[in-house]
Amino acid sequence: MYTEKKAKECLQAIKVFQDSYNSDSVVVYKTFNVDNISFGVVGIEDEVILAFSGINQIEDLFFLTDYQIRKRSEGGIISSVRSFYSRIKLIIDHLFQEYKITLVTGYSLGAVIATYSAYYQAVRQIDVPFEVYLFGSPRSGDENFSNSYDDLLRAQTYRVSTEGDVITHLPLYGWHVGQSIQYTQKGYKTDGWDYSLPLDDIKFSLFSFLIFFFYALLIYSKLTENKHDLNYYDKMIFTVYSSA
Repeated sequence: MYTEKKAKECLQAIKVFQDSYNSDSVVVYKTFNVDNISFGVVGIEDEVILAFSGINQIEDLFFLTDYQIRKRSEGGIISSVRSFYSRIKLIIDHLFQEYKITLVTGYSLGAVIATYSAYYQAVRQIDVPFEVYLFGSPRSGDENFSNSYDDLLRAQTYRVSTEGDVITHLPLYGWHVGQSIQYTQKGYKTDGWDYSLPLDDIKFSLFSFLIFFFYALLIYSKLTENKHDLNYYDKMIFTVYSSA
């Protein structure tokens, strides 16, 4: 079951690798850094958390629009994440063997890596002893992967977003996984509304317009409050948690 307490603990764990966060309440067990993605295992109270950092919003947008150009699972975010995961697979397997991980979490592109890490562990296990908290996650795969993931892990996967976060709507051809938890100024809402735009025959002119549109949104988010920023997620969740 989704709780703000676990969401806060996951954000703390991510910040250990995202912002070199440290606290007396956080025990860092293992840390790794591969291609500027930092990850590892931390302990917070009774939770043992496998967490993945993200990268900044501008890099995210370049990465995701590259997937828009290539469009198919042979290129872009899906193949890139699978390639990355294949390089850290032995590390992840070892961490699951060494620690009794109760939460798997990640932010932004780190959320997609967390998605694949959780999925491949679930494929190997009869009982899945962990929950998955994803923050600001782009769409993580095609329809087949989404369905396969949800068959195994939908009940314990919570995909957290904030209203107005552009990155969570990319790539246009991708599909989300898990249950949707969206935070608004009025608190959080669950909607479960996921879609993929049927743009297989998209023309370059329309594609160019979409890229321009998302860059305009990016500039707007820089001029206003960045809805994809990890600290914004922290603030929105803390507001609900502290008022509970």
